[in-house]
Amino acid sequence: MSTEHNRIYVASLSDYNGGILHGVWLTLDNFSSVDEIWEAINSMLATSPTAKATGLPSEEIAIHDYEGFYGLRIGEQDSISNIWEAHELLESLDDPEAFAEWLWHERSTDISEVTEEAMETFQDAFCGRYESEEAYAEELINGMGILDHADELLSRYFDYEAFARDLFMPDYFMTDNGYVFCHC
Repeated sequence: MSTEHNRIYVASLSDYNGGILHGVWLTLDNFSSVDEIWEAINSMLATSPTAKATGLPSEEIAIHDYEGFYGLRIGEQDSISNIWEAHELLESLDDPEAFAEWLWHERSTDISEVTEEAMETFQDAFCGRYESEEAYAEELINGMGILDHADELLSRYFDYEAFARDLFMPDYFMTDNGYVFCHC
């Protein structure tokens, strides 16, 4: 569960086109289904000043702002259902920030890329968070036990820095926040 609140501002297009700002901020943590979100949107549309003035129902919406979502981009016409699904998938992760950084690097910044398939690919690629490439390389070598049977004197001469450099050229990458991923 995240500490970041995923929110969207949904506006009535008929009002917006008439020069009136009429909409509602929706904090997705406050809803348990996409149907509840639509109820809130329809309540907002039912109070449309333009609809009251013209007698015509206000039915079209646009997403004019958003917060959260770990920096992933939401477009004005993105589907409410897709946004809800992305919110639920992000909230199901132990480290949604790591997923967002992987997504930015491997695919795109669009919220539409948050899918179950992407989550599975991310989980296969995610290696953890480290202080440096060298720290990851050292943990990898130690975890594999490669130097366990080497003489202590010999193991002190293993060049973790050079190994990390070689490792991160083709097979791995590290984000600015220290997340390590494999291109495997």
